[in-house]
Amino acid sequence: MSLGTTIHENREKHHLSQIQLANQLHVSRQSISNWENDRFFPSMDNLLELSTIFDISIDDLLKEDPTLKNEFEKQQVIKDANFFKSFNKKEEILFSIILILIGIKLAPLGLVIPVIYWLIRLRAIKKAKQYEKE
Repeated sequence: MSLGTTIHENREKHHLSQIQLANQLHVSRQSISNWENDRFFPSMDNLLELSTIFDISIDDLLKEDPTLKNEFEKQQVIKDANFFKSFNKKEEILFSIILILIGIKLAPLGLVIPVIYWLIRLRAIKKAKQYEKE
């Protein structure tokens, strides 16, 4: 079953029209129609809101639509990478210095904190670049 079918069935199960659901999500009725007809996928924020409105998990919304699962993962990775990219150089340096100072205070294990941060940051940005190329 596709995501669109799942959205349609849950919308009818909760006795909501496309307009009512659109108003709750702050989108157009056409967006709901496009989702239900599998022309477009909802954003991550809208998926979260749909799971709340329908009182089901996101996994239940996506479980039978592998294309959307991949798209959802891509969007999350890109969003994470954009978070890391949002810092300017001065903020990065200041944050790194703070992490190093905290690491020194919590030595010897604390010295791993800045390394872990930088590894996560580099991995997220690298993976996002791969997805953006696709």
